[in-house]
Amino acid sequence: MSDSDLPEPTIALPAGSRFGAYEVVRVLGTGAFGTVYEALRHPLRKRVALKVLHADMARNPEAVARFLREAEAASQLDHPHIVDVQDLGAIDGSSFIAMEFLEGETLDARIDRVGRLTVAETLDVMFPILSAVAAVHAKGIIHRDLKPANVFLTPGPQGDFPRLLDFGIAKDTTTKSSLTRTTAVLGTPSYMSPEQVRESRLIDARTDVWALGVVLHECVTGRRPFDGASLFETFEQIMRAPIAAPGETVPGVDPGYDVVVLHALQREPANRIASVRALGAALLPFASPAARAAWARDFTRSDPPAAAAPSGESPAAPRVPPITLAAQSLPIEPVVPTRSSRSLVLVAGALTTVLIVLAVLVSLRGRTPAAATMRPPLVVRSNPAPVVEPVAPTPAPPPLVAAPQPEPAPAVAPPEPAPLVAPVVRAPVGRAPVVRAPVVRRPLPTQPTPPTQPTPPNPATPPGIGNY
Repeated sequence: MSDSDLPEPTIALPAGSRFGAYEVVRVLGTGAFGTVYEALRHPLRKRVALKVLHADMARNPEAVARFLREAEAASQLDHPHIVDVQDLGAIDGSSFIAMEFLEGETLDARIDRVGRLTVAETLDVMFPILSAVAAVHAKGIIHRDLKPANVFLTPGPQGDFPRLLDFGIAKDTTTKSSLTRTTAVLGTPSYMSPEQVRESRLIDARTDVWALGVVLHECVTGRRPFDGASLFETFEQIMRAPIAAPGETVPGVDPGYDVVVLHALQREPANRIASVRALGAALLPFASPAARAAWARDFTRSDPPAAAAPSGESPAAPRVPPITLAAQSLPIEPVVPTRSSRSLVLVAGALTTVLIVLAVLVSLRGRTPAAATMRPPLVVRSNPAPVVEPVAPTPAPPPLVAAPQPEPAPAVAPPEPAPLVAPVVRAPVGRAPVVRAPVVRRPLPTQPTPPTQPTPPNPATPPGIGNY
């Protein structure tokens, strides 16, 4: 969109003129909704940036409501890299916003002046803006007009201090009111996402991710990736034209940076980097060491996008930010008491086990003799007499079995008493017979035995030799 396409200002505010309490110094720039002046606020004569709504917008209640909402949205955001809104109102039917006055230049003017930035220079400028946009999204607000012209660089002791400007077409997703029925194009065409081109009312924070991808591309290459000769041609490029990586235009760009930028420029929001913080985390590996140290806390790598780790990328930023280290250090302190208490539990358990084993052994040892006495001796089992059971009626046991202690068995005696008569051994001829008397242990009543006549000795048999 060229300057000739912009609407006319509400009123001409030449230098030195008064607009309420403000004295106009000069024109700073003109945008889609209004003109920005440098002015002095009386009576303190404090320098401010005074933004006055255009005439045709002033006749549109919807545009006026959106313009004033810019001040409300910006005033709710307390972030060092977001411009501070100091006043708002209307004078003679012209709505205005007074913001802090910034000295320096826009990122758009910087690119026009130097041609293009290196990847490290780009990230030094963009990391503060990414942090500011993430804070905006946390409040439920979508900027919808992110571009180099809305990034202001003020010089500081440590280099440029970027500020995010212009919340004129921001969308507040926390309210039910809709201010999207204006005939004006909501956004700058070259930085609009495909869903903005389709006039989708369901856009979310990922439309700002697309615009940041366009800015990251433009900073490194020095030109917009979508810049047709007409509005229709620009929209056609956004919707269908192949998107060249920054490294295809500028040799030497890290391929990993190309992958991250192209991931942010995916036409389908579902395939795009999901959030601004995820985009910042993916860009950390390509930043300068100072930038990585300064922004690693804001852009942790806890939820990195898939395109953030291509092959051949630059050395990655520290994967464990201080927040994660603090979270991991929490369980370190109670380690010692936990081990000692665990050791005490183990020792107590071991002692309990030993006591139980000793008690079992003592019990078994005390029960063994009793068990042995209760069992019948083995000799009783070998006794041919039946075992008397007290319960079942059995015949009376023999006298020998009833004896409590077995006695030596008596000598086997014949059932009937017989006279002790030595057998007559018929010795063969020539040998003298030998008479053996039996050994009598007990005197038994016997009948008197008549004397036997001795056999005459055989003179041929030696004396003392029996029948062997």
